[in-house]
Amino acid sequence: MYYQLRILVCWMIGVAYAFGIFPSSALGQSLLSTFPVANKTGGDPFAIGKTLLKTNTLDYIKQPDLIAKVAGKPSMKAFNKYGGDSDRYYQVVKSQRAGKVFEAMDVFKKNKDLARSGSSRRFLVTAAEGYQTHAADVLEIDGLVKRQFQYKSNWNNGQDALFNQKYSGMKIVIPKDKMEILKQNLHKAESKALRRNVALSPKWQTTKEAILDRRIIASSLSTMDIEAASKRTLNAEWKKLAYKIEAMGTLNVVKSSSATAGSKVVGKTVAGGLIVLGIATEGYQTYTNWERYRSGEIGGDHFTTKLTMQGAQIGLAGALFAAPEPIVTKIGGLVVIVLVFAGGDQIVETSIEKRQEHAKHILETIDRDERFLSARQQLLQ
Repeated sequence: MYYQLRILVCWMIGVAYAFGIFPSSALGQSLLSTFPVANKTGGDPFAIGKTLLKTNTLDYIKQPDLIAKVAGKPSMKAFNKYGGDSDRYYQVVKSQRAGKVFEAMDVFKKNKDLARSGSSRRFLVTAAEGYQTHAADVLEIDGLVKRQFQYKSNWNNGQDALFNQKYSGMKIVIPKDKMEILKQNLHKAESKALRRNVALSPKWQTTKEAILDRRIIASSLSTMDIEAASKRTLNAEWKKLAYKIEAMGTLNVVKSSSATAGSKVVGKTVAGGLIVLGIATEGYQTYTNWERYRSGEIGGDHFTTKLTMQGAQIGLAGALFAAPEPIVTKIGGLVVIVLVFAGGDQIVETSIEKRQEHAKHILETIDRDERFLSARQQLLQ
C-alpha cells in the first residue's frame, strides 16, 4: 500500500510538471486564414459607358487617407526589416510609391475643385476601387464612366505609354515639371532634325501630336509636391505603426505576465496539494511503522531510521518550496527527493526482511535443538 501511494505521488508530480511546461492558456487556440477575393469577371468593369453602382474613392474625405488606401501602408514586416528606419524604407519604395501618391493627390484635388464648382463630374482611383492592377489608374465619371487615364511620374515613361496598346484610348497624365522636360526634349529633337534637314523621328512626331491633341497632359502637381506628400504621409503611417508595435509589445508583456502569474497560481495550488498529500502519506506510514514496532515486526533501530527519513523528507520538501526557485524547478526537485527517499526506504525494508529471516532461522534452530534434547531425555529415562 505504501509503495502504491508513493507511485501515485510521483505520477501526480509528473502531471504537475507537465502542466507547468504546457500552460492551459496555450490550448484550444485556432488559426484563421484569410483568402483573397477574386476580381469581378465578365469584361472591363470600368469600360467607357459603364455605370458604377458603388464607388470607394469618394468615401475618403481626407487626402492622407486616400493616399494610404492607394499607395498602401508599411507593414510590420517592413518595419522590422528596416529596423524602424523610415528613411531607409522610403528610399526603397520611393519610385513605386510616387506613382500611387500622384494618382491619389491629383484625383483628390480634382474632386475638391469640381465639388466647389458644383459639377457632377468626379474622378476615381481604380486602386481605391479594389483594382490594383487595372490598366487605367484613374476614371472620370458623370453617371457613367466617361474617360480613362494612365498616370506616369516620369516624362519618359509617359512618352513610352503613348506607344503601349495596353493604354490605347487613355489619356496620359504626368507632373507639370515633367511635361516641361518632355517639351524641351521635343524641341531638341526638332532642332536636331532641322539641322540635319531630315524629318522628325516617328517617336517624337507621335509625341508632338499627342501633346497638341492633349493625349498626354500635365497635372497641376509637380514632382516636388508629390515627393513631399509621399514622404510626409509615409512618416505619419510609420509613426502609427511604431505606436502599434509598441502597444502590442506592452500588451504581450502584460499577457505574458498574466499567463505567468496564472501558471504560478496553478503551480502553487498543485504544489500545495502535493505537500498535503505527502504529509498525509508520511503520517499514515509513520502510524503503520509504529504498529509494526509494537507488534515486534520491526526493531527500534529500524523504526527510528524510518521515522528520521520521513521527517527529513518532509523537511527537505518544505525547504525546497520555500526557496525562491521557479515552480517547475521545485516540482522537479520534489521528484528527486521522493525517489531518493523511496530508494532509502526500500533499503531499510530489505534490511528488516534479512533480520527477520535471520531471526526465523535462529528460532528454527533453537526449536530443533529443544526437540532433540527432549527426545533424548525421554529415551534416557
